[in-house]
Formats: sequence, structure tokens, C-alpha cells
Amino acid sequence: MPNTIIRRSLLVVSGIAALSAPPFIYRSRASEAAIRIGCLTDLNGPYAGLVGEGSVGSIKLVIEDFQHLHPDIAVELVVSDFSLKPDVSLMITRGWIDKDGDDAIIDLPLSPLALGVVSVLEDKNKVGLFTSPATNELTRADGQVPRDMLLLEVKQSAASHSTWDTCSILSNLPADALYVPLSTGGCKLIHA
Repeated sequence: MPNTIIRRSLLVVSGIAALSAPPFIYRSRASEAAIRIGCLTDLNGPYAGLVGEGSVGSIKLVIEDFQHLHPDIAVELVVSDFSLKPDVSLMITRGWIDKDGDDAIIDLPLSPLALGVVSVLEDKNKVGLFTSPATNELTRADGQVPRDMLLLEVKQSAASHSTWDTCSILSNLPADALYVPLSTGGCKLIHA
């Protein structure tokens, strides 16, 4: 059990750090609004012992530690039980992202839940921190997760309008153009 809490805490710290890093937060935030994290977990069902209140408690502790290090960055956690139903989890996720402006969805303990939510997260360009789904359909066959990449340019101080307004997006590089099989990549240094 202690290893689970440590691993989960590390995942949460990594996620919060990623959410607060200047290159990630390139959209303007109205008056530096809080980073909102939605925790979809099983609070009452058969997975409550694996995730549930223990997961929520770990996330709260990590947020508290993060806020001691970065008191100027507010982090808000919202928690919901998805009742072991992927359709309910999708409804909650869409509400959190579309209406409440959540920046990330965390926990996602079941594979069907993760598979449904990941499509919403990709459409909305949001972050998902998956702690225990057991499907390999969330990655490519080689285990990699292809994502679009942004080509950024660091702004001059005078061009920045807020604390997080540090970069300009020069180009969005689509994942399907960046990740190709070695045999079709065309690199002269690779002999397939």
C-alpha cells in the first residue's frame, strides 16, 4: 500500500508541475484563475479500496505540498464518483471541462472509463493522469503515446502581458507527421 500512495503522489506532483509549467499554459487565464483538477474515482464500489478516498487523500496532500512550494499558483480539486459507468464518467468529464474549465482529469481507475475519457481530453486539449487502467489501447503498439507538438518562441519581457504569457506558438506539428515507422521515415542514417 505505501508504494501505491508514493507512486500516485509522484504522478499527481508530475501532473500539477506539468499543468503549472509556462510552456503548457499558453492560453490566457482570466486573472490567473486556479488550476482545476477533476478526480474521477470509485468512492463506493468494488474499486474503492484501490482508489477512492485513499486516492483523494493522496491528491490533497500533494496539492498542499505543491502550494507550499508555489503559493502564487492556486489549485482546486473536485471529486466525483462515476458509479462504475463509463457514460456517467463522460458526462461528468464534459461538464467539468466545458462548463467548469477543468485543466486535468485524474485517477480514471478502469480501462473502459479511461478509453472514453481520453477521447474527450484529446478533443479539448486537456491532460489526463491515468493511475490504473489495464489496457494497452491507450498507447501505440510500441508503447509510445503520440501527441501533437508545439513549436514555441519565447517572448521578450515587454511582449508578455501576464505571468504565464511567456511563449508564442509558431506552429502546431501533428503527431501523425512526427511519428512514422522507421522503414518509411526516409532517414539516410537508418538502415532498416
